[in-house]
Amino acid sequence: ARLLDPTGTLQPGVPFCPPEGDAGTGMVATNSVAPRTGNVSAGTSIFAMVVLEKPLSRVYPEIDMVTTPSGEAVAMVHCNNCTSDLNAWVSLLAESAALCGAEVDKGTLFTKLFNASLRGAPDCGGVTPVNYFSGESVTHFDAGLPLLLRRPDADFTLANFMRANIYSAFATLAMGLEILKNEAVAVDTLLGHGGLFKTPGVAQRYLAAAAGAPVTCMETAGEGGPYGMALLAAYRLHRAEGETLADYLKTRVFAGARSTTGAPDAADVAGFASFLREYERALKAETADTEYKKGVELTMTQLTESLKGINVTVIDAAAGTVFDPNFHNAVMHVEDENLGENVIAETFQQGFQIGDKVIRHAMVKVAN
Repeated sequence: ARLLDPTGTLQPGVPFCPPEGDAGTGMVATNSVAPRTGNVSAGTSIFAMVVLEKPLSRVYPEIDMVTTPSGEAVAMVHCNNCTSDLNAWVSLLAESAALCGAEVDKGTLFTKLFNASLRGAPDCGGVTPVNYFSGESVTHFDAGLPLLLRRPDADFTLANFMRANIYSAFATLAMGLEILKNEAVAVDTLLGHGGLFKTPGVAQRYLAAAAGAPVTCMETAGEGGPYGMALLAAYRLHRAEGETLADYLKTRVFAGARSTTGAPDAADVAGFASFLREYERALKAETADTEYKKGVELTMTQLTESLKGINVTVIDAAAGTVFDPNFHNAVMHVEDENLGENVIAETFQQGFQIGDKVIRHAMVKVAN
């Protein structure tokens, strides 16, 4: 109180309203404050918040740690890119329709295109959009560059194109959630909210496949932060003695709320995993500017040599190396009969150590 008001007028214990954009208010608005629950908010950016039963084993640069309003630890995966690229493609399709004399309401077009995506192949038929309008901390990209890739034999249909673009909105989030899976973080259900979930049964279904967990959508989920602020105020005024926030929300607020829950579909899970492998390959696409590439490689070589001078070395994370959680951070798993059990299949980011102390774990994909 003294830091906020040096005059002393503001006294300790005065109720303090969290800001509208506070993550905790969104958790309250979606009834996601109890351990083993979580929510996914999807708009121009996307984040998932999972309430933990126990602390993570270590610090991950890809995971933000926050709390619920009542103080429970929450792991947060925040991705800068979600629907911007998808929105751009839908606007282009609307422009194409207008060129043919068809003026289509944008909301109606979104609904039709989302429903059309359900006819697409579970793996999107070889179509891979990369939706990076901006840099991405989870995958350590400093800047964005949207891409649309397809194999020569791709089944390039509207259904596959739309399904791939919705998958792309969840792809980086899935990479971050893989870290929590490796930490054995249990999630009974995720609650999806935001405009991406407006068309019933589409994005909800794809998120379940991406996260490997049931996804629930409620009618009240779109209320957002202000609704969460109002619920916190109501809890403070009307809670019974000993009644927790989680119990208050469960029994007094959301007991009769309408909702739908979708479990992961096996074909969708396998299809999304296949799409994600192609997405990861796209993120590693090399530049065609050979001189630029040589310059970057030379800089990295010089940097590595300089680091050796202060006893900083690169952690061994070559393909075929046995995975060691003391040095490696597994963000993906793959089944590969050509590799042994619990070995590294691919390295996404180099790790470093100084002497015996790890500065940054190597980010890897682990086989079998």
